[in-house]
Amino acid sequence: MKKILTLALTAFIINTGYSFNCLDNLKLEKNKENKFNLKHSKPKRGYKKGIKNVTDDGFFINAGTSFYSKNFFMQKGLTNDSKYRFGLGPNLEVGNMFRAFWSDNAVLGIRVSWLTLNYSCLKAENKSQYQVLQASLLKFGPYFTAALSNEMGFDIFAQISPTYLYNTKDTTGNNGYAGFPYVLGFDIRYEGITIGTDFNIGTASLVDEHANNLFTKPQIGYLRIFIGYKF
Repeated sequence: MKKILTLALTAFIINTGYSFNCLDNLKLEKNKENKFNLKHSKPKRGYKKGIKNVTDDGFFINAGTSFYSKNFFMQKGLTNDSKYRFGLGPNLEVGNMFRAFWSDNAVLGIRVSWLTLNYSCLKAENKSQYQVLQASLLKFGPYFTAALSNEMGFDIFAQISPTYLYNTKDTTGNNGYAGFPYVLGFDIRYEGITIGTDFNIGTASLVDEHANNLFTKPQIGYLRIFIGYKF
């Protein structure tokens, strides 16, 4: 009887040890599996939570300063030989970038600027002789993005810019002009922060005359420097 009890107790101890060993092995396998899955679920190097990839599309807003050429608002074909120039003016732009074709490192898409506003004035004899408010609606065109990392990249873009200009001359009246200049630009982005520049080239035509004006087709080119954010 004692031998039977001894054998039973020995078998119980062996089975218990074997069971614990199996449980330890199972935990080890699970830990290996979890480590494997965790490793492969990690985002790419450089990614930060809450920051979109530089190749993603999205909404943007930019603000900056416009630099006007000496021939800004001069009749096409004429040159401004006077000392008077339109001064620096503020600008604001809101729009969206829409991806069409993309990979991990490059994007080709459509850049749409819903609204762009510019303002400037020309002063002579310490008086504001001309004031120009320029509004562009639905500027659109292609853009190309090259990613330098997940957070950093640069854009090259070109747009057609349907534009209306409202011009006041002293207190004698105002005129309206419309045109379709084109835009060539470049910017660099880091974690959504954008710094860039573009050049607007073209002319506008007199469409709404309320004051005598010799300029029926003025030049409206300017250089813009901006800083903004892409969401």
